[in-house]
Amino acid sequence: ITNSTITGNQAKNNGGGINERPPIADFEIVNSIVLGNNALVEGNEINFLGDAPAITDQNIIGANAAAFDTSGYGENVINADPETVFAITTSNGDQTSGVAGDNGGPVRTIVLSDDVANPALDASTATGTDARGEERGFDQTFIDNGGLSDLGAYELAVQASGGEPPSLVVTTADDSFDPTDNQTSLREAVAYANYKDGPDTITF
Repeated sequence: ITNSTITGNQAKNNGGGINERPPIADFEIVNSIVLGNNALVEGNEINFLGDAPAITDQNIIGANAAAFDTSGYGENVINADPETVFAITTSNGDQTSGVAGDNGGPVRTIVLSDDVANPALDASTATGTDARGEERGFDQTFIDNGGLSDLGAYELAVQASGGEPPSLVVTTADDSFDPTDNQTSLREAVAYANYKDGPDTITF
């Protein structure tokens, strides 16, 4: 499962998003979002009877540890709030899911939120195009989530908003890139200077 968004599904038994049962072989999840699915018995996001799935690169699975326990996967997977990840959400039983719509291209897709706190933005190593056929790699100037493009099937092609206003005045010595901490690091100031037209002066 690569560069995919799985949300809004419901299972009467196990595995709202993904249900692995023999004789299905073990599977891998790469640069994907599995979030906001609902199972009436067990495994809202993923249920597996064989070995645990291989989870590589960066992924968002489940809103919290109750939905999917990320322990043992290192930095390859995090939990995240669906209302921060998806632009439009709806109730799915006791879960909150993204809403698929006609956003161009051959399939319906789920638009990502343009909130600077969205961990799906610029967190993927995916290249090429998204599910709509749109080019990947739109640079979120003020976000550094460790990737070049967005997780899942949709590439957000507008600058994220919210968070602190960008600044050329450095207020912290920390080498950080956090648009929500109300401080400006040198890295953030340089990114802002590169984003603006014309010459700029960074002060400390």
